[in-house]
Amino acid sequence: MSAPAGHRLFYPASPAHVRAFAPIARRLADASFRVVDAQDYRPEERGLGDAIAQLGFDRIVLATPYEAAQLDMADCRSLVMYAGDDAMTTALAYAARHSGAAVIGIEEGNQLALNANLINFYGLPYSRLLVASRDEKQRFEQCGHEEDRLRIVGLTTNPETAPLAGRDAWRRSLGIADDDRLLVYACSPLQRQCQHSRDTLAHRQRMLEALRTIHVDKLRVLIKLHPVEDVNDATTHVRTILPDAIVVGGETPIETALAGCDVLLNRGNSQVALQAIQMGRPTVVMPQGLMTIFETDGGALIARDEDELKQYIEMALTGPLPDTASLLAKHVALTQGRAAEQLIAEEITRATSEPMTADESLLFGILFLEKRCGDLAEEAFTSATGLDDARLCARALGHARAGSEKEAMRCWRRAAEQTNRVQLWIEASRAAGQAGRFGDAHSLLASARDGVWTLRHSRPHVIDMVQAGLLRLEGRLNEAIERYAAVLSDMPEYWQVRYQTALTFHIADRTRDARRTLLALLADSPDCQPAHSLLGRLDRPVNRRAVRALF
Repeated sequence: MSAPAGHRLFYPASPAHVRAFAPIARRLADASFRVVDAQDYRPEERGLGDAIAQLGFDRIVLATPYEAAQLDMADCRSLVMYAGDDAMTTALAYAARHSGAAVIGIEEGNQLALNANLINFYGLPYSRLLVASRDEKQRFEQCGHEEDRLRIVGLTTNPETAPLAGRDAWRRSLGIADDDRLLVYACSPLQRQCQHSRDTLAHRQRMLEALRTIHVDKLRVLIKLHPVEDVNDATTHVRTILPDAIVVGGETPIETALAGCDVLLNRGNSQVALQAIQMGRPTVVMPQGLMTIFETDGGALIARDEDELKQYIEMALTGPLPDTASLLAKHVALTQGRAAEQLIAEEITRATSEPMTADESLLFGILFLEKRCGDLAEEAFTSATGLDDARLCARALGHARAGSEKEAMRCWRRAAEQTNRVQLWIEASRAAGQAGRFGDAHSLLASARDGVWTLRHSRPHVIDMVQAGLLRLEGRLNEAIERYAAVLSDMPEYWQVRYQTALTFHIADRTRDARRTLLALLADSPDCQPAHSLLGRLDRPVNRRAVRALF
């Protein structure tokens, strides 16, 4: 399969990406695009296929990262995509760079987690990363991105293009009277659907219960779900708490909801909050564990608990409101007075093909390694010609497949010492644990914690989880449980950690604790199949011989 000569590829991971790219594509009318349709890989992204069809591009349908990595892009000039860090996105970027095509990443909006030195979905070796503001550019540089690959294009959200003209008609279509005041609660995806999210069912329930206590005359509440959520299931849950709430999903663009609202409620680490302020909508933020820009730059009312939430929503509807001038000047000002869509189109036009460097191949290998795509990792390491550390990584994978954990550990360690990447230290510790060399494993993790960055952003919770897994493998179950508890103290209700904690309780024959942990997990993530499976195994004897395989 190949892309026609001179074509560019566009890869949207959600319907929102398609909508955001449409005005950019209109400014590139002379360019020939094909779009990568990965609906089968992302079945949770409801409406993705329909959105792509409306864009009018020819499609390349891909179902797996391995198909993406084998895509022939010899005649492709560039791959354009919004941020992503999953296996499919990484494989597409690898195929593009392997063929010499440019990879252009468009920041969806201000990457607000940069306040905590986290870049989340922005770890790929982009040819160009198009960012929202000067402040964003500086923060990306601090996280390790190369200055000459960053371009400031402003926010892609533009209040002048928002659907304000249809505001009244949209409100009336939902049964909202002209004199009603509309509060929009823009939800993040639930954690069971997106592991990076901190929004759990229990947290959402607390928010909904807080909204139920607000008594403002003629206030209507609209719950705007993330597009990955099923509207029918969510509506049933919401209306057990707020019977009169209006619930909409991906069929309603967030721009429409913001145009029609009188106040927005959001977690703050989302471009939605900035977009609302840009459109002049009073905004109440209830952070979920990460510092937001609003705490330093103002512009929104920040609620710390449910009581403040009620107070600030009432204030947002009646005033006075925070001044937004400094926030907008710092984070939302258009570059040189020109629309972001035009600047992005110009960057796409300027992008030229260039060979993939050995350092990029090494980074792609590490990214694939983190995603447990061993075959793709080995291919990337092998293609990083001239780099001793990449050759060591390829040899380590070979030793691991052959069951030579000690040799694998030696190779991983030597590669980690040369490359200074946390993921390689982690792989070395895994190999040491499989070989029963637990002292080595723990010292390797200590080296990982002491000084290095992983894929341009710190991942201390990953190190702690690996160490907890090693302690479990070593038979030090109480210490493993304590380590998992430490991770949970920093990442409350993180379902993977809770599942691993329950598993460790089970191995330790602490059935009551395991059941309690699983039931709490399932209260937030009722469709978590691993938790259901483990719950069904709790009353059976532990298969001790299978314990090693759990790591």
